[in-house]
Amino acid sequence: MSVVRRFHLSWARVVLAVLLIGGLATTQLPGHAGSPQNAQVASGFELVGHDPLLARGMNAAPALYNDAASGKTYAYVGSRTDSFNGHPHPTILIRDTTDPANIRDAGEIGAPSQGLDGQTSRELRVWPSQKILIVLDFACSSQIHACDPVTDLATGINDGFFFYSLADPEHPTLLGSYNPSQTPHEFFLWVDPNPAHPGRALLYFTTPLSSTTSSNLTVTDISGVAAGQPAVELSHWSANADFPADVRETQDVRLHSLSVSADGTRAYLAYLGGGFMVLDTSVLTNPAATAPVPITARTPVANRASWGSPGTHSAVKIPGTQYAFTTDEVYGDALTPLQLGKGVHGCPWGWARTINVADETHPAVAAEYKIAENDPSFCATVDGVDPTNRLSTSYASHNPTILNNLAFVTWHSGGLQAIDLSDPSHPTQAGVFSAEPLSSVATEDPALSMGRNKVVAWSYPILNHQGADTYVYFVDIRNGLYILKYTGAHADAVNGIGFLEGNSNLGDGPRLDGYAPPTTEPPTGLSWGPSSSTTFHFDSVSPAGEASRAADFGGADGGPTMGTSTPTGPPKTQSSSRFGNPGAAANPLLAYWSHRGAVKLSGPMTLHLLVSAPSAPGVTKVPLSVELFVDGTARLGHTEGTSWVSPTFLVDVGPNPTAIDVTIPDASFVALSNVVVQLGNSAGTTDTQPKNLEIIYGSADQDSTLTSSMAFPT
Repeated sequence: MSVVRRFHLSWARVVLAVLLIGGLATTQLPGHAGSPQNAQVASGFELVGHDPLLARGMNAAPALYNDAASGKTYAYVGSRTDSFNGHPHPTILIRDTTDPANIRDAGEIGAPSQGLDGQTSRELRVWPSQKILIVLDFACSSQIHACDPVTDLATGINDGFFFYSLADPEHPTLLGSYNPSQTPHEFFLWVDPNPAHPGRALLYFTTPLSSTTSSNLTVTDISGVAAGQPAVELSHWSANADFPADVRETQDVRLHSLSVSADGTRAYLAYLGGGFMVLDTSVLTNPAATAPVPITARTPVANRASWGSPGTHSAVKIPGTQYAFTTDEVYGDALTPLQLGKGVHGCPWGWARTINVADETHPAVAAEYKIAENDPSFCATVDGVDPTNRLSTSYASHNPTILNNLAFVTWHSGGLQAIDLSDPSHPTQAGVFSAEPLSSVATEDPALSMGRNKVVAWSYPILNHQGADTYVYFVDIRNGLYILKYTGAHADAVNGIGFLEGNSNLGDGPRLDGYAPPTTEPPTGLSWGPSSSTTFHFDSVSPAGEASRAADFGGADGGPTMGTSTPTGPPKTQSSSRFGNPGAAANPLLAYWSHRGAVKLSGPMTLHLLVSAPSAPGVTKVPLSVELFVDGTARLGHTEGTSWVSPTFLVDVGPNPTAIDVTIPDASFVALSNVVVQLGNSAGTTDTQPKNLEIIYGSADQDSTLTSSMAFPT
């Protein structure tokens, strides 16, 4: 056992002491909103199936597997506790959920690899294409997980990952295990969606440490585990040392969990008291990348979105939008001593936020979503001051699974929340499900279900299509596995989902986020020089006016090229004589500029354009559009349906050159071979007569330029 775990567990004992001192009275007080109740609450949801999981309590996360061979669906549910003190079935339970209304017991995974003394099967995922169940185990605590106190400081517990073959889903067999260099806490499974990289997957896992010398994030390639090959650690990263010392002293600066974009180019970090940040993980999408792979922060620590401790628990991108969604898991008062003065647990607990990440270098909170118990006014009510509803109970947000316009979030004693994200700046409730608690369970959660409220919705919800419907699965720590049908706002969007979960990019994740396979490989680990504000000047070795050749991406001389040297000589022009010509194709190409070579840019990017319409007798209003391509892949603009939509703007130009500055706020990327900037226009002007439009460039005193923070390979 590491020294780190020994430190955490010693403080966990304080929690038990507080629980015992506070006492847990059983007086029944009037309820408030979702506060203590014993009846099922369902709005926007229909309960289809429920399995109490042997009423064992202390259930951990589920994983689902749709077995193509048999046509059956299986759920695998881990345990938060061990076999100490007669805890029944502290194993991974297997359930056949093919008929959600009639869940069948299909066995369990136990000794010699699971259900051991001092061990919790914390998180599970299935890698469907490889038929592999991935289980994260680590040593559990007597105070937090009701585990054997003798094993709190044991050194023989295997902290790490176990891989099981699902060739026979009801009898999984152990393929192997991976004991990482850092003790994992939570993980995200990223399976490469690029058809050119079949059978490739990475584990992103966190190790929440306050150390400035140890990594908080490890990225491991598990592509070879099905063939018996070892897992390979590719990258280690931490931002702790970048935080000012006074922030580390007063806030809980540790990386708790993260999610990864469907394409693998971004990671969204839940840094507890450190707040929310974004990482550039593009380099890890290349299967040729070898350790150590450098990954870089898109968000400087000074610009993070932060609201103090206990802080951000989970962070997931809202697919297809410029927003992320975060949750704050805040426990009852009993856990405040564990914070060592870095934040206070208890009422009003923690809630959810939407974060605008249009500018990843400056993410900003856009909105908050709370339930009634998260309002400070609740803390003054009868239920809000009652220790049996505050000490070891939580009405906090926990784990989210996100669609384009809808979020499903387990909210501890607030049940399962459905949140309408049609307008991410104004999230609203779309539904709620709170279970009718079991009369009793074998083991209560010491910190979450020892109070009066016996509902503890906990896991990442999973959406899975079976038969004619898509169902929502989630696990309640105390009360078991639930399968629901969602009937609230945007139910049609849910019914279109085949599979989705918040802790992997499997199933519909890539589709929802508009993923398209790249045409070139990302860098494998280039060493970059220092970034500095640099201006690209436009020039060309070919005669001006060859815009028609620009449609052939990567052509030898498709148009002006970008370089860092200031050009000399007379100005040149790039012209479009078709502008305004009736019957011409819409949005004809006006100019094509490229930088041929590797470059790393970190936005914003500014285009300074000198534009004229020499054939116009007066001022002509021109609608222009900008498109940015990196190594042949469109990177600027957004998709609407299947159409690419680029940013547009209006300019007034006449015979004399007019200076136009266009800001591209989020233009951060690494290019291996070329950067292409296209400037186009719509097929009309304020004048029905054909016009000739020109971009002027190529001289020191009259030059169209592009300026950004840039770094070049060393």
